[in-house]
Amino acid sequence: MLHPDIESLDYPAICRLQNERLTKLGQRLSERPDWVAHFAAAGMKPSDLTAEDGLAHAPFLDKSALHSRYPFPFLAAPMQSVGRFMATSVTTGLPVLFGMTEHDYGELLPYQMARVLTAAGVQRGQRAYQGYGYGVWIGGPALDVGFAALDCTTFPIGPGRGELVVKWLRDHSYDVASMSPQ
Repeated sequence: MLHPDIESLDYPAICRLQNERLTKLGQRLSERPDWVAHFAAAGMKPSDLTAEDGLAHAPFLDKSALHSRYPFPFLAAPMQSVGRFMATSVTTGLPVLFGMTEHDYGELLPYQMARVLTAAGVQRGQRAYQGYGYGVWIGGPALDVGFAALDCTTFPIGPGRGELVVKWLRDHSYDVASMSPQ
């Protein structure tokens, strides 16, 4: 386990942790007018997330709601605390942008990605070929910080340069490869 203090909790402890975090989330969202209106449309307040049936009745977001608030949909923090923007991958139309605070990008994202990578079998200290692109899209940077959180030696090559990549895949003896099947 990567985080035994969390991953080995029993059910009541998981429920307590969930309630604690949903309380904090509800408090943050209650300060954001877009979120208050979004919950109100479902007959809720953000603080209702901690109710026994709060998650079951929480309103969904779809892309049309996110696109209608372009360019900054549903920020969960004040703009001045956003340290970077990331974007969804997209095949048609505009990508959805979302803002990340330094805490989001520097702590939360590495923590989450390290857990995802560990669940996929990545082990501390392995060598990782990172073939996702960088820029505004979250794929490359998210995997990069996840591998770093696992102390992996990362080769952030990105997409393209097919012949060179094949040579490097052979010569570098990577333990892990992350890439998009195209």
